[in-house]
Amino acid sequence: MRFLLVAPIRRKSEVLCLKSGDDIDATTTEKRPLESRLHSQDQLLKQNWRDIDVSQSDEEQRHLDVQLAACCEIRGYTYYALEAELGNGVAENFDVAELESFLSQAAMNFISSKSDHASEDINWVARYALLSEKEKAPEGWLSTADEGVDVSAQCGTFIKKVRMALGWGNGAVFGWEHLSDETQMLTVRGIIDAQLIWNEASGISENNLEILENIELLQANPARKAVRALANKSSSNSLTSTRHQLLYDEVLLCIQGIRKIACLELLKSWGYEHFNGRIVERVSSAEVQVSGLQGRLNSRYQSAVEKILILLSMLTIVDLALSLISTAFSGSSDASLRTGVVGIFYWVREMNADLILGGSILITLLISLIFMRRR
Repeated sequence: MRFLLVAPIRRKSEVLCLKSGDDIDATTTEKRPLESRLHSQDQLLKQNWRDIDVSQSDEEQRHLDVQLAACCEIRGYTYYALEAELGNGVAENFDVAELESFLSQAAMNFISSKSDHASEDINWVARYALLSEKEKAPEGWLSTADEGVDVSAQCGTFIKKVRMALGWGNGAVFGWEHLSDETQMLTVRGIIDAQLIWNEASGISENNLEILENIELLQANPARKAVRALANKSSSNSLTSTRHQLLYDEVLLCIQGIRKIACLELLKSWGYEHFNGRIVERVSSAEVQVSGLQGRLNSRYQSAVEKILILLSMLTIVDLALSLISTAFSGSSDASLRTGVVGIFYWVREMNADLILGGSILITLLISLIFMRRR
């Protein structure tokens, strides 16, 4: 029995990639004409492939003979795709769960032996049974009794039937032998497209969880520097989420044929549209919460500024009283002080200076009390 095994490598960076691995500029990249259903105008989903040596030990080959292997680089992510033949009688010794574990472990061991990636670096292994038109998938291999989607027209095999049943973890392609090498590769590309879109969505969700955890930590005592850093991260995650939507748009608008069907069928089985809608809502909610923290900081800052202004106003009142006393006592003591229309300085000089200073302080305290009660 033949299987296609696809494994994404866990990214080292915590920051999601905002541009494709090839730095494609969507405004300047020349698009290839869509000559047939086998062609696509991929830009954000442009994939770069390289073949991998498939040599194995005799012992490894007896259990799982890897016949084709390649590595794909796309938007900063790395994927490995293996086409392998299960050894004779091996499947008979396993139930479905054991077969899944065996295929996953064998794929991880092979990838580790051919690259610098350890088994721990591999997020998962997606397993797709490559079956003949009349062949049946292993008992319990597919989660439903759905016979899959007929993709014969998309592959150009109008006479011979090709069906695709893709799900979470496991899947199957019936009539794999009817596909040309090119359409087989396009099927793999569609699977990679779906896994990339899901990986990026998962990364946005993980970033959002981290942002919300930091928001909770800052609720009691938000620090300006920490809130500013959190706001930058939230804004970056929001931008990544917005750009992420372009990937699905490209699948709908620029990808066609069996590659498009494989991608959309996988995303549909994973419930991507519902998941993506929840991500957009949570990203927006995180931005609102960060704005709330910034509002609290701004309110605290405004309160501090108001208190300083009130203090300066109070000091001004006291300073005015002292200036009046100083001016009143700076001149001579003759009757010329009484020649003014009002005679303020004479009046100040005749009064007790302590009383004037005490009155100004009392007025200051009353203003402060009124301000505090209003706050």
